[in-house]
Amino acid sequence: MKRLIIILFLFSSSLCFAEPSNTIKYLMEEKLSLFDSGMIELNKDFEAFTEYYKEVIDSWWPEKSKTFVTTSLATYNWDENKITLSIMIYLDTNDVEDRKLKDFSKMMFEALQSHFMIDSTTGKPFNNLFDKMSEFFSHQGYQKKDEPPTLQAEVHNLMNVVISFGTTPAKLFFKVSGKLYGTELLYSK
Repeated sequence: MKRLIIILFLFSSSLCFAEPSNTIKYLMEEKLSLFDSGMIELNKDFEAFTEYYKEVIDSWWPEKSKTFVTTSLATYNWDENKITLSIMIYLDTNDVEDRKLKDFSKMMFEALQSHFMIDSTTGKPFNNLFDKMSEFFSHQGYQKKDEPPTLQAEVHNLMNVVISFGTTPAKLFFKVSGKLYGTELLYSK
């Protein structure tokens, strides 16, 4: 009898499970869209680009001036229907010539275009057969039958770049913006 009780106790105690909380159930049932997945992958790639260029960013400025990038983020603006790649560069001084800021911004913008395999002289992909954005916003290995034929062109139109300079988050003093798939940059103070 003692053996039977011990065996029943061992088997019955291992069959107890906890129920997932409502939050966990919600997270398990929520679907990940191609847009969500694309933004996650785009952010990872953009962070890797910025990390790679940190030494270039630091070496561009005089030794007395310290720089650091605190923000490199890809975000979607629902009101404007735009995806923006933002780089925020903090300098310890705002006493920098506009020409140097413009030259640096142009160099970073062209490096970003090159990273995404875009010809900076035309604002178009180097190769129409392979578009790096397709890595982020389309299915890999197959094409869905209902995928819009203009998907990549529309994604291209959404892509913007903003490079901002400041001494603190509240004190921005120079900003450059433009379309990733374009050739014009807008400079503002």
